[in-house]
Amino acid sequence: MRRSFSIGLLLLLPLITWSQSEKRFIKSANKLFEAGAYAESAAIYLILLQQHYQDDLNRNLAVCLEQMGDHKAAEYWYEKYLTVHPEDMPALLSYAHLLKYNGKYHLAKEAYLLYATADPVGYYFAGTCDYAINNQDRTNTCFIEGLGINTPGSDISPAFINRGIMFSSNGDLGVEGKKQENDPGSGSPFYSLYYVSEENTNYQASVQPLRDINQQYNNAAVSYDQMLDRIFITRNNYLHGRLIKDKDRMVQLSIMEGLIDGLSVYKLRPFEWNDKTYSVGQPFVLPGGDLLLFVSDMPGGFGGTDIYYCINTGDGWSEPINMGAPVNTPGNEMYPFLSDQQILYFSSDYLPGFGGLDIFMSARDGQHWSKPVNMGLPLNSSQDDFGLILTKGSGYFCSNRPGGAGNDDIYRVAFLKPVADLNVINARLQPVADALVVLYENDHRVMEAETDLSGHVTLPVEEGHQYSVHISKDGYMESVVDFLDQYRSTTGSMEVSLLEYYDYIDESEWEYDIPGNSGGEQDTADNEQGRDEHDSEQHDGMLTYELFIGSFEDPDYTRITSLARFGELSVRQTGRNVLEFYIINLDHETALKAHEAAIAAGFQTSRVITYRNKERID
Repeated sequence: MRRSFSIGLLLLLPLITWSQSEKRFIKSANKLFEAGAYAESAAIYLILLQQHYQDDLNRNLAVCLEQMGDHKAAEYWYEKYLTVHPEDMPALLSYAHLLKYNGKYHLAKEAYLLYATADPVGYYFAGTCDYAINNQDRTNTCFIEGLGINTPGSDISPAFINRGIMFSSNGDLGVEGKKQENDPGSGSPFYSLYYVSEENTNYQASVQPLRDINQQYNNAAVSYDQMLDRIFITRNNYLHGRLIKDKDRMVQLSIMEGLIDGLSVYKLRPFEWNDKTYSVGQPFVLPGGDLLLFVSDMPGGFGGTDIYYCINTGDGWSEPINMGAPVNTPGNEMYPFLSDQQILYFSSDYLPGFGGLDIFMSARDGQHWSKPVNMGLPLNSSQDDFGLILTKGSGYFCSNRPGGAGNDDIYRVAFLKPVADLNVINARLQPVADALVVLYENDHRVMEAETDLSGHVTLPVEEGHQYSVHISKDGYMESVVDFLDQYRSTTGSMEVSLLEYYDYIDESEWEYDIPGNSGGEQDTADNEQGRDEHDSEQHDGMLTYELFIGSFEDPDYTRITSLARFGELSVRQTGRNVLEFYIINLDHETALKAHEAAIAAGFQTSRVITYRNKERID
């Protein structure tokens, strides 16, 4: 999440003669270190240490590199320092954290156990290493890919807005009128805010800066209230163009709230609970603006940074309320996101995980939240994973894992959930109510139920069990789903078709639903009328579209889920062990772009299907 140390900074310093300049350079480096200018002080410390080794300079350099996010170099310098000063327990704890961050779980556990001789919390951290070691096989079935808009810099904090995302970047994407000054703490440029449409997240040329908002300093984590066109952003605490510092001369973060029209932000005003003595940031607002979640290190919390919320009273925001345990811990909880299903997603560096910040989920249970659950690999890694946003099983998150384009990158993710919900439909894609659904585990009957009026039924399936489902109803051919446990979708649901026996088909309905079945001039006239109605409905915005990806007996989920960026991925069972995959509920423009992407991904039989009033018309 922080910046990597650049040796190039050394070129900015003159060569020094140790005997003449030692005291002056040490004083200068220490002054920069105390001010939090880690990038600048690290460059000086490295030159000083190359000339003459000193323990205190070594320790300060290790701290600088740790703060800048150069974890491998920081590990090296902490190890070198601890060989001389093994009694320095704070340094030992930092070293242990870095070992875990770098994926060296066994060595990290040993270091934590040494630290436990001074502080029992070391036993807890050693236990988190056991968690990481023992859960390497605990993986989620999901598709992850880095976005093409990522830069060699840091790209973070995606937020949904108007069929696209806003995000923050300090990379070279270009902001007219913004001063390209560097953050003295990281040595990298300050963050600016951008927008890109969802279908163009692989094209840097499509990225547009938000207007009237990107100032001299950081403009980062953002949230958008789509119902009120209201925006909340995180920025440095400053007034009238000047940074506001606390009594320790540290610059805090604050939240600004305003309105947005297109890409123009206006009427920005400070969040009423900002304070120059502590940071407030990383907002998430519920649609309609009734609830605001945010992160703060204000006094009275559980640890470093906690998640808080405020309620909209109509006259402003209520006093901040700490979300409490089990969400908040003695560590740092960050980047809250609350889904439509009342699932809280957030990151923590204290709860048992794989290293750095891991992403967790907690379900709301009345006035309380459930015990957070680590979302596992490959979403999480040994490094920092944060900023997850989701809708209908797919979304985006950030990570500084190896293999990315820069320091922090934005990744697309689509979760493939085991199928637990069935939607039974007929040949005209209409729901079939009162169908008998029988669930088997191996040959043992587990459940028997009927579909509701919408054709839906929920199955009590569990991970690691083998299931099959038999679906039947008078007038329909029985449908069987073998190996249900092997099927996945982004929503955990699947449509199953029941084919009607011909004796039960209403011919008039087929003539109405499928124009052209009678032939002749009347058919031509009907088709012409249908086209006129199609044009009229399209003009009135009454049409919806879906992309048919293809039919598969052995689906390639990696390729299929790459298309989930265009919309909700749906799966339908049409024959025994044959699955059809669709992207549903699309507008016309998105459907065409999804079709182009499907062809490029090798799905040559993919096509766009049109619906009018939820009935298929082509």
